[in-house]
Amino acid sequence: MNIRDRFTRGFLAGLAAGIVMNIFSFISFALNWVEIRFLDWAGVLIFGRQPVGALEIAVSLAGQLFFTSLLGVFFAYLISMTTSRGYILKGLVYGLAVWFASYAISILFRVPTLVRFRLDTVTSNIVGALLFGLVLAVALKWLDEQVKV
Repeated sequence: MNIRDRFTRGFLAGLAAGIVMNIFSFISFALNWVEIRFLDWAGVLIFGRQPVGALEIAVSLAGQLFFTSLLGVFFAYLISMTTSRGYILKGLVYGLAVWFASYAISILFRVPTLVRFRLDTVTSNIVGALLFGLVLAVALKWLDEQVKV
């Protein structure tokens, strides 16, 4: 795998950020802080409902990680159109923008099980989005610096 390629660096940074975000999501779900996990969002879009059983959960998680990886690619190209300063702020804003867009689109299209959430779920998802943006920015910056070496 050639990390000299911006697409690859963005994909890997998005994957790393998605893994961290999903770990946070699993912990939040185990502690009853949230109604659904991030992988459940993907499950609803893939299966039309929340995943049931280990195989469906695995497919949903893979789909969600693929989505976060693609978000990393978009971020990598977006960053290349601006200065390299302020990676972290840009990552945080990007994470929140994706979170807001995901919620807005789900509500606009009335996606089943993705239209009404408690405050604790929304708050936890905001933290997850910020965590995603932070890890995405740090990982991409680190990968970019490896290319310069």
